[in-house]
This record gives sequence, C-alpha cells and structure tokens, in this order.
Amino acid sequence: MQRNRAKRLLREAFRALRVRLRGPYDLVLVARPDTAAAGLAPVRAEMAALLARAHALNGELRERA
Repeated sequence: MQRNRAKRLLREAFRALRVRLRGPYDLVLVARPDTAAAGLAPVRAEMAALLARAHALNGELRERA
C-alpha cells in the first residue's frame, strides 16, 4: 500500500512539472521509505528543486496552488 502511494505521489508531482522540462529526458525516480508518508506539496517541491539543480527546468521555480 505504501509503495503504491509513493508511486502516485511521484507521478502527480511529475505531472505538475512536466510542462517545464527543457527537453525530452529519461528519468528514474526512486522513492525513499518516508515518501509515502509525505504530502504532495513537499514531494513536488523536492522534485522541482532536484530538477532545477540538474538544470532540467525552464523558467523560475514556482509552486502550483
């Protein structure tokens, strides 16, 4: 059950950021054990920060409400 929740959170976080990707990428996402306990906002913020750090995002770092 936790693995499925973590996968859903990662998928939803990626959907919010997909339009800002600079180009086609193959991404491998690995959920840490506490990912399933986190909410969507922290997961999305962490994913955005990591993609920005990798210079994979266009534009400024902004959260969707």
